[in-house]
Amino acid sequence: MSNPGMYLTADGKEILSKGLLGKEIHFSKVAFGAGDFDYSTESVSDLTALRDWKIDLPIVDKVLEGGMVKIIAALKNFTIEDGFPAKEIGVFALDPDTGAEKLYAYRNAGDEYNFIPGGGSVVKKDIQFGYWIEIQDAPNVTFNIDYSFAHVQTIDFDAHVNSETPHPNTPTHYDDVETTSNFWATDEDSDLHKISVDNVKKILLDEIEEKVSLETKKLSELQEFITAKAELGLLEPNILQIENFNPPTLMDDTKIKITSCAKGGNLLSAKSLDGAKIGAEYFLTDGTNCEQVKIINIQISNSKILINNSQYVLTLENNLVNSYNLEETFLLRSNISHGTNFVKCCAPLQSRKWKSRETFQGYPSNVPRETKLDFSCDNFAAFKTDSAANFSNDFFTM
Repeated sequence: MSNPGMYLTADGKEILSKGLLGKEIHFSKVAFGAGDFDYSTESVSDLTALRDWKIDLPIVDKVLEGGMVKIIAALKNFTIEDGFPAKEIGVFALDPDTGAEKLYAYRNAGDEYNFIPGGGSVVKKDIQFGYWIEIQDAPNVTFNIDYSFAHVQTIDFDAHVNSETPHPNTPTHYDDVETTSNFWATDEDSDLHKISVDNVKKILLDEIEEKVSLETKKLSELQEFITAKAELGLLEPNILQIENFNPPTLMDDTKIKITSCAKGGNLLSAKSLDGAKIGAEYFLTDGTNCEQVKIINIQISNSKILINNSQYVLTLENNLVNSYNLEETFLLRSNISHGTNFVKCCAPLQSRKWKSRETFQGYPSNVPRETKLDFSCDNFAAFKTDSAANFSNDFFTM
């Protein structure tokens, strides 16, 4: 169907005149009809309805420009039983005084109409039509827009996709937030929900507690496995029991990376055994938490039950009382090896006293010392003194 400009009816002109005085012009719908109209003998101004009404179309969008408005209507033919020639186009608006719906503008396509097939046919129609209508400078123009029929036009979609700010009302994660009481998070439904800071803390703490509990369970299962094997005399041949009776005090610079440990457990997975001695005591720390531990057994194994694929498992005398950040957790013999926080939470530094074997004492000032001066003939001319010199008290006082 061609989309020429629309002609105002007498009712339309009356509504427009009221709109120019500040009253509301409210466009309600568009309608199609199959009636005929002869522009040479008839006047659009006299029309109050379509000659042969067929279907109402909802308004889905509008465009305002220079005293004109483009009314955009949508058509879906699945509600039409019988097809028809869409010759008549009518735009309706409400009278601002009475609220009655009246024919505001009319156009007849004549022989240039499009045929609208019925919904039972093979052809399915889901299209939009746009018509320009005069509103001049009316300040209060509104529309009954049905957003359930709305379509996004290609030009509008491309503009949205290419925009630098496609969602201007959505918070950006680049903003620096110093203080907050709540923020937005997604749930299983993938929608945004407002969540308080206290709830976030609870979620994080519950997750950490669950992970720590899982690690404790894994270590507990490993301990039961090793203990049962040992009691039954069935320790695997690839497990090596290590004992070393070197004095623990020789290991002041020991620093062993720990790959797994859990609060309440007594097993550690270690990256290496450099400096690890059975019977020795260490400081376990991540730089913030710290406690003193004692190794009572060491295993080297390829068993699949070991944590984090580590070959080395250290058994402690007592269960751990703290949780640790495994990225920064070490076994140390010295409390200066892991940052300033470690110094605050561990025992005093080990030290060794130094004692010199010889000490320079000097000469007491009250002890006479004998001094020999060279009075040989070769030096006689250069040697000068007088009776004021006192060699016994001042010259060698120290």
